[in-house]
Amino acid sequence: MNRARFAFLLVFIVLLTFTLACSLVARPTATPLPDDATVGPASTVEPPMPTATALPPTAVVPPANTTPFHYNGIEFDYPNALAGSLEAQTVEEISGGDVAPWEIGPEYRQVAFQGYVLPDTFHVPQMLVYPVERFIELNSAVGDVVDDLRAVLANPAAAYESLPLLPPWNAAQLIHVQVQAIQFKNGSGIRYLTQYAQSASPINNRDLFYTFQGLTNDGQYYISLVLPVSHPSLPATFEEFMAGTDYNAFAGEYVSYLSQVTMDLNALAPESFTPSLPDLDAMLATLSVR
Repeated sequence: MNRARFAFLLVFIVLLTFTLACSLVARPTATPLPDDATVGPASTVEPPMPTATALPPTAVVPPANTTPFHYNGIEFDYPNALAGSLEAQTVEEISGGDVAPWEIGPEYRQVAFQGYVLPDTFHVPQMLVYPVERFIELNSAVGDVVDDLRAVLANPAAAYESLPLLPPWNAAQLIHVQVQAIQFKNGSGIRYLTQYAQSASPINNRDLFYTFQGLTNDGQYYISLVLPVSHPSLPATFEEFMAGTDYNAFAGEYVSYLSQVTMDLNALAPESFTPSLPDLDAMLATLSVR
């Protein structure tokens, strides 16, 4: 990489990291769950690339073996093979005091997928249900995310540089692939596969995840589902991909790399991922949030 390009990339990541860290909140972490709520068996990041766009909702076929889940107005059926059990709780609001800005948020409902089919992944497999109005009162930036999701749902076939996601993270959306509009019992949203990072990172099975971002029809609740996914064609980890690879050379060709990975992942059959994307879509089709 020539000196001028290296200098540009270095300035770019500094500006990107500063902007993301100052404007939004940190990535979510696992929250301790009560025992009584169990149910059932450094470099650069280029701007996200426009990719294959969302399609109109399609019919989904539920998997044969599922378990119903109910918690405080949340209902859906999940595949038995997806997790050993689901555990749920209501997390208290944090609206002031001696806490970091990214820890501020409304009371919300959390459903954790215990004994998840993919172990040792970066992201916690969970569903979060937020009250929209209160979240915006506490964090005005959330209003922009909600508006973005409404715009995507109004025109899912358009091309977008990035897709909405809550809770906000201090990292950049590297890709979004396998985008599909999904309708649930009393709302709608989009699902897609994505990966976030603060540097030029290879797409890998430890960090890639399926997410659903949706709104109830009355606009009162925002649903965020994050479930790790994997595919045999991807490296297991960042370290596996980078073994024997010159990082500076990789970062210098990162835009081309993301473009190729995006095309490759969009060309794969949805059922070839683990867990199967159609099975996750079918689970969401049974969702009701009150």
